[in-house]
This record gives sequence, structure tokens and C-alpha cells, in this order.
Amino acid sequence: MRAEPLSVRRVGQTGGQRMEIGVDIGGTFTDLVALEPLSGAITMAKVPTTVEDQSGGFIAAVGDAKIALSELAAAVHGTTVAVNALIERKGCAAGLITSQGFRDVLELRRRDRPSAYGLKATFTPLIPRHRRVEVPVCVDATGRVLAEASQDDLAKALAELRQAGTEAIVISLFNGYQNAAKEQELAERLVALGWPADRLTVATAVSQEAREFERSSTAAINTYVQPVMAKYLTHLADGLAAKGFARDLLVAQSNGGAVHWSESARLPVNSVLSGPAAGVIAAARIASEAGFTKALSCDIGGTSCDVSLIDGSMPSMRAQSELEFGLPIWRPMVDVRSIGAGGGSIAWIDRGGILRVGPRSAGATPGPACYGKGGEDATVTDAHLVLGRFAEGMTLGTGGGLGLDRAKAAAAVERRVATPLGLSREAAAEAIISVAEQHVASAMRRISTERGHDPRDFILVLFGGAGAAHACSLIRELSLAACLIPPYPGATSALGCLLCDLRQDFVQTVNLRLDERSMIAAREVWQRQRAEGHRRVTTAGAELDRLEEQFSLSCCYQGQAHSIEVPVGDFSLGQAALESEFTRQYRRRYSTTLSEYPIIVTAVRTTVRGVRPTRRLARPAHVAAPPHGKRAVLQAGTWHQAAVTRRQALAPGVVLSGPLIVEQPDTTIWVEPGFAARMLENGALLIEALR
Repeated sequence: MRAEPLSVRRVGQTGGQRMEIGVDIGGTFTDLVALEPLSGAITMAKVPTTVEDQSGGFIAAVGDAKIALSELAAAVHGTTVAVNALIERKGCAAGLITSQGFRDVLELRRRDRPSAYGLKATFTPLIPRHRRVEVPVCVDATGRVLAEASQDDLAKALAELRQAGTEAIVISLFNGYQNAAKEQELAERLVALGWPADRLTVATAVSQEAREFERSSTAAINTYVQPVMAKYLTHLADGLAAKGFARDLLVAQSNGGAVHWSESARLPVNSVLSGPAAGVIAAARIASEAGFTKALSCDIGGTSCDVSLIDGSMPSMRAQSELEFGLPIWRPMVDVRSIGAGGGSIAWIDRGGILRVGPRSAGATPGPACYGKGGEDATVTDAHLVLGRFAEGMTLGTGGGLGLDRAKAAAAVERRVATPLGLSREAAAEAIISVAEQHVASAMRRISTERGHDPRDFILVLFGGAGAAHACSLIRELSLAACLIPPYPGATSALGCLLCDLRQDFVQTVNLRLDERSMIAAREVWQRQRAEGHRRVTTAGAELDRLEEQFSLSCCYQGQAHSIEVPVGDFSLGQAALESEFTRQYRRRYSTTLSEYPIIVTAVRTTVRGVRPTRRLARPAHVAAPPHGKRAVLQAGTWHQAAVTRRQALAPGVVLSGPLIVEQPDTTIWVEPGFAARMLENGALLIEALR
């Protein structure tokens, strides 16, 4: 990682104690964290998500926190608009223009199946065949144009797409990654024919990597959600400005960074996992402050559970992801794995009489049965209420609008689970919790044990409004060292938005045999990527301390399909040194080398990070108070009298043993018998098994 002082004028300096906010919108709740940069004082708000127009929840959270938008120095937003549009298939009517013979790439995929043993695999592409048209443009593997499309060819293709009701178009040519100028030229010609530029995606502007299906899929996803995301962000930015916000709205990205909202509106594919990625950024910071460099991040919200691995205080990254079967996204992102297991996950009985939990969620409306908003299904939240872990009448969120009704929760658990399975109400509730926890534990094993990591070396950072009730069970199930509950578990992802630096990632396929000429060519690509990264980061409207840069080359032996990333510093690494480093890494990974084959440089990778000033995070104020009484809680078939306390009443260093319930506005923490909770100096609560 190269770092250099920022030579440009600082943009958007906060000055004084002007507040910054991070807002994360989930499927059930919208969370806001407001931070005073100098003091580190934090204000939190949690309100129900307004599903039809998420900006309503954003504005409501600002109002609930009693913040004047005109006094804000910065606002960073994590949103689920793009991913919801994809999952629910509520994007636009997208169209594709491609080379002759490649119209069906999006539908043919890799001819794989979602299950290795399944006989059928249904898949509906985002762009149907009648909105996929071909033009006679041919680009070879070196980027040379072998055949051109006339203006009449383009006019005919555009007319066909208009006739099909197309709302946005993506241009993705075969071998287009080798000739970005050709795709851009076609885009300009379409604009000249009257197609709006803001409804046009050039595939190479989204991804310039080889592999036609994956690149086309990434660009198609961007096109499918772009009008939806652009409309939402424009509406939100205008609404904030009308209420006095005079700064530039930033949007969190799947890579753990943030960008100006206009870039996210243009390239929404980069923000499909913005909230979960921001949560991992916050988890890494909280674990590091507590002295832990190895952590498993687990965010259990109302709708889903997102897990990730942190090693060396750095979130794990991946070069590509598959949002769901047949929809790969080839963009660098934080390695977050999501499952449908949250507080609102619905318990149901399948045709074989087996209890299932999720992936369907009750969401914010009607919500779990205990919300009293018309929901009739039993959820994980209802089960916790039946078991006594949540208090009767407890309000959810900072606005006090949702009170939990135990009678409604008990009736739903009885009707949906206990009666069909012939169980008592309490046994059914424990079964619901157990099944949900097994789903979470399985997801965490996939990112740790199945990748060669020993969970005993890691601490669990557990957050999300529904997470802290499962801490002890997950420690026991995974043999973890301990569990950290952040100071504001229900708003940790919103805090992560505030902690995001500005970040730009570039990947360009080159496919060159490693020699001095290829090193020169790779350096030229790097210089272009670096310049564009600097431009985007320094014009995003955020206060920056410095720029950091990271460069690497993806290399493999000739004939191989998968590569190894080799850091190259500032490209001062020569050919011999690069060969040596690649060979060393290859031997370490595979215990052998293939020295008889030439080394191929497959891609140039550049990351430019605009580092924002480090934000001090003050621990929540300690307010001495007596215990809040006791409550009967069922654990493993036995009722316990658990002490109940407010989190703000716990002074740093205090240790309390279970059974214990710790309550705070955004979550409830359940400490089982045989476990103890200790308040740390940074405000995090450390839960460990008693020895």
C-alpha cells in the first residue's frame, strides 16, 4: 500500500463540531448514527423502513434524531434499493446490444445448475430474448475491429428495442474488454439517434475483465437497476437539499468504500451490498479497538444475516460474487455471505413435517405477530418473546412506536408451529430459535472452517438488532474464543457507513506474456487507472487526509484459468522480481511450480483510497442505576430467573454472570447461565464462557 499526502485542497471541511451522519436502510428498520467528529459523541435513531420509498425512512430517522440537515458536514448512505430491485425483479425493462452470435450469452450462462444433483434448473435472465439484439460489429481477441455496424444497422436495432418497450440499454460486445473505445463509440452513435445518455450502459465502463458471460451479466445487472437507483438517489438528494442539506451525499459501496451519489446512480451494481459491507468495516474497527485482529463479523437484522471474516484487522475481499443463481457480479467487494435468517424470519412446516425458519421474512409491514400490525406468522422475534428473552411491551426503535405483544406472539407460535408438531408452546419457540441459529452457524463455518481457519482463533463481533440474543449459543456451537457486542449493535452498519473511506477499484484484462514489453504495457494501464482513481476520489466532495494506492498484477501459468494476485508496489518491481514473487506465492499455495510454462499477466488491478480523517468514537455515557429487576427466561427446557439491567448502567471493567439480560434501545443481549459479560473501555461488551 502506497500512501501520499493529499496535494489538492480539502473539500468539505467540517470545522468545529458539525455533525456527520451514517444511514443504513435494511429490510425492516432504517438506522441512523450521528457523530460529532471532534468529541466522538454519538446519537442514534432507529425507525421502521418505508418500503415503497426508502427516502421516507431516511428523512424520518433524521427527524427522530432531531438533527438539522443544514448543520451537517457529511452524510453517508447504505441502501438496499439496488439489491431489492434485483431480488424482487422490480428493475426496468432492459435491452442488450451485442455482437452477432452472442445474443444468448446471458441465458446460456455456463450451463451449470443451482444444485449439482438437481435434474432441473430454472433461470429467467434479467433481459429477455426479445430485448436482446445483435449488430454486425466484430472485435477480435486483441481488440482489433474486423467488422463495423452501419448507422442503418444501429437505427434498426434501436427501433427494435423501442418497439419492445425497452427503458435502458447495455452495450456489450464480444471481446469488448479489449476495445473500450468501440463500445463507447456505439453509445455515442445511439445518443445521436435520440436515445437518452442516462439510460445507456457501456459494459467496459462497468467491468473491463475477460469472460463474456460474467462481464455481460455485471453490465446487465447495472442496466436493470440503474433507472430505479438513479430515481431514488436523485429524489433523496433533492429532498435533503430542500430541507437544508448543503453537502454532497455519499453512498457506501460493496467494496467497503464510498462514492459521490451521482456515481452510485450511474453504477449501482457497485452498491448492491453496501450496508453489509459497511457493517464489516465497523466490526473491524470495533474489534481492533478491543485488541483483536482476527474476527468473524455477524450482522443479524430483521430480514437477513450477513457474515464475513476479518484477518489482520482487514475485511476479506473477493473479486466476484454471485448474488443468486445465474447472476454473477465481477467487481471487487467485501466478502460478505448472506442468508435469510433474521428477527423477522418466518417459521413454517414443510410438506415433510419438518420445521423451517426463513428465508421469507415478515419485514417491517406487517412484521412479526408481536408487532400487532396484522402479522399472523410466527417469527424468530415472536419466539424470543415467548421464551422471556424480550420483555412484554418493550418498544422497538428510538421513536417508541412499536411495542411487543406477548399474547399475539404466543398465539402465532402455538398456531403455526406448536400445534402442527405436537409440541408445547415453549418447546416450539426453542425449536424456532435453534433452527435459526443452526443456519447462522452453518454460514459462519463456510467462511471459516471450510476455508482452513480455526474458529477458536477468532472473536465473534455480533451486531444487528436481532444478533445479541444469540451470542452464547453461537460461541458454544462454533467453539469461538468470545463474542463482542458493539456499543450500538442495531446501528453498527450505519456507523460503518460513517467510517468508510472513499475508494475506487479498477481491473483491466491484458493477457500478456510476462516480459519487459508486457511490464511497460501494464504500467501504462496502471497510470490510466491511477489518474482516474485520483480524479474520482478528489472530486467526490469529502474531507480527505491523504490518498493511499495499491497495485497488483494477476498472473498465472499459460493455459490456466485462475490467477494469483501479486502486489507490485509502485511498479518499481522488475520482471525478474515479479517472476520470483509469483513463483513463491504459487509454491506456497500449491506446493509445486510449473516452471516449464511461461507466466501470463492476465490483469492489472489498482485501488485508490481517499482516507477520511480518523473519527474518534466516544464510549456511551455511564449512568449509574440499580438492577432493573428479574425476569423468567427459558433456556434448554429450564426456567431461570435472569437479572435485568440497562447497558448504560454498566461501568467499564464490570463483570456480570448469566443468567443475565442487558437491555438497550436498539437490542436485547441474552447472557446464558455459564457465561459472563464484561464491559470494555471502548464501550463494547465482551461475552465469554466461564472456565
